[in-house]
Amino acid sequence: MSEDRPLSRSQEAEFYRSLVEHFPVCIYRIDLEGRLTYGNSAYLEDVGASLDELLGKTVFELFPDEQAEKYHAVDQEVLRSGQVFQHVEKHEVHGRRTYVEVIKSRVHDRHGNPIGIQGVYWDVTARMESERQLHEAKTKLEQSHRALFDSQALYHSLVEHLPVCVYRIDTEGGITFGNSAYLNDVGHTLPELLGKTVYDLFPAQEAEKYDADDRRVLETGEVFHDIEEHDVRGQRLYVEVLKSRVHDHQARPIGVQGIYWDVSARKHAEDQLQRTMAELERSNKELQQFAAVASHDMHAPLRRLAMISQLIQGQFGESVSQELGELLGFIVTSVEHMQELINDLLAHSRIGATDKPPEPVDCQSVVKKAVDNLGPAISESGAELAIGQLPKIVAHRVELVQLFQNLIGNAVKYHGSDPPRVEVCAEPVESQWLFRIKDNGIGIPEKDRETVFDAFRRLHDDERFPGTGLGLATCKKIVEHHDGRIWIESCEQAGCEFLFTLPAATEQYS
Repeated sequence: MSEDRPLSRSQEAEFYRSLVEHFPVCIYRIDLEGRLTYGNSAYLEDVGASLDELLGKTVFELFPDEQAEKYHAVDQEVLRSGQVFQHVEKHEVHGRRTYVEVIKSRVHDRHGNPIGIQGVYWDVTARMESERQLHEAKTKLEQSHRALFDSQALYHSLVEHLPVCVYRIDTEGGITFGNSAYLNDVGHTLPELLGKTVYDLFPAQEAEKYDADDRRVLETGEVFHDIEEHDVRGQRLYVEVLKSRVHDHQARPIGVQGIYWDVSARKHAEDQLQRTMAELERSNKELQQFAAVASHDMHAPLRRLAMISQLIQGQFGESVSQELGELLGFIVTSVEHMQELINDLLAHSRIGATDKPPEPVDCQSVVKKAVDNLGPAISESGAELAIGQLPKIVAHRVELVQLFQNLIGNAVKYHGSDPPRVEVCAEPVESQWLFRIKDNGIGIPEKDRETVFDAFRRLHDDERFPGTGLGLATCKKIVEHHDGRIWIESCEQAGCEFLFTLPAATEQYS
């Protein structure tokens, strides 16, 4: 068996040169004067020159001054101290940022004397980019952790001090958390409650209901919402309850969170409101019945009074004294005014009293009906009407006829020396229709534009413009009954414009 012979010095040198020459990193050497004495294939390829072109050159001949001075200073320090220099340097190559890791060490002769420096460097751009990305990822992760911890702290602080009861149970129904309000409500500490179920805390029948609610939330994922009634120490209480499923970070259900708060005051107020509304509805019906009966019973004696006055005038004729004739005429006029007042009061009381739901109404036909009803007054005054294109809306037809009849009638009635001219039009405004009824009449002073809608509010005496003072009050009641608004834009002595809004028809009625 043969033994391996040791390599000769020349063989070792050749082996070293071959190894360095084909090393996949850049290797070069410089002498004590800083002149290049060697560069391997990787180095020559990196700098883009042959060894013959580089031999004897210094860093000042190969690099910009600032860069060369930096390299030279490092080389001198390595020569002086004998310490190994290792650093990652940043370079801009053809507009691309690269990084190389550099190791410089002193080279010695066989007697241990320094004869120069050997430099080794290789591209670590990919590694640096990975480290940068890793650093960014770690930074983001740390930020996420801080945000998570902050969120958890904020959540716990918020939940802990909420003025509602909050608790959580796991999938087995065991309590895992309860805030201060909850612990105060049940009268236990959290350690006393942890792991306990509703069967440990409530009577069996009550616990079964709670457990069934919790199971349904866990199985379906639906939010449970209810108002529950409880008898606590002989007092009836109401609590509003919300239960929702709780998930972990992988969206797996891990339990139920319950929230509840006392709504006894609200529930009692709602019950009282319902009783009040029922009483109000009953009172309104009684009032309507009373108005109908009273108007019927009052019309009869008024008609008899008017008839008697007319009989006296007819029977005695010219023999009736002037004073008595004026009294009889006053009686007839008063009776007519009283009948008109009773009719207006009855019409006013009926607004909103119908049980019939609103229906699609063509305002064009409504205005035509109102104009037909005002036919004699329109003809007598010589009024000119301009009716624009009007929409269909959902409303009570009878009340709309009354609304337009009152407003157009006012425009015809309160005219100046010129014949009345009335314009009726409408335009859409968001989810409503804006109606305008404009005239050329005597106008309404600005100070009276709000109070003119009050019942029995009259701006003129009966001799000039007779009336009951209920027309505009009835208009306001009709518009508000349809969730609208009515107002006036008027210039005194230059006409008047009434504006009101009514809801537009929804798709189901259009």
